[in-house]
Amino acid sequence: MRRTLDIIDRVLCFVLVIMLSTMLVVGTMQIVYRYAIEQSLSWSEELLRYLYVWATMLGISLGIRRKSLASIEILSDFVAKHSKLGNNILHTVAFVIQFLVFAVLTVYGVKLIQIAGNQTAPALQWKMAYIYAAFPIGGALAMIYTAEEIYDYYFKKEVEVQ
Repeated sequence: MRRTLDIIDRVLCFVLVIMLSTMLVVGTMQIVYRYAIEQSLSWSEELLRYLYVWATMLGISLGIRRKSLASIEILSDFVAKHSKLGNNILHTVAFVIQFLVFAVLTVYGVKLIQIAGNQTAPALQWKMAYIYAAFPIGGALAMIYTAEEIYDYYFKKEVEVQ
């Protein structure tokens, strides 16, 4: 299973590099066209917005996998110093909340696709289902990586630092 997740991790990294590179190029083009050529690209803002949504949703799952999301560790450090049981309870509560948030995101992302997925984007004329798919896909990946994090915390002797 770990090997499959490593492959998914590499694919996500590649996709994110492509997305962020595209955002850089399109954003630069938008600036050049607006200020140097004095014409505006009608589709650039929309594409940037949709790529940003996708990059955020995929990036969250990678952040979980690499344990690099921002956190406030003062409470965790304090509890860990005073009680191993308290530390385990705190981590359990955090894992459950994290998993539930992504489960809700996944379920309601699917409902959003069902409700509004047939609409089309104004400038790009893409089906909004492709844009809204970022939520259930990102949520599902985050749930998988959260499950891996739970397994690593409770069942592995040493947690690998990537």
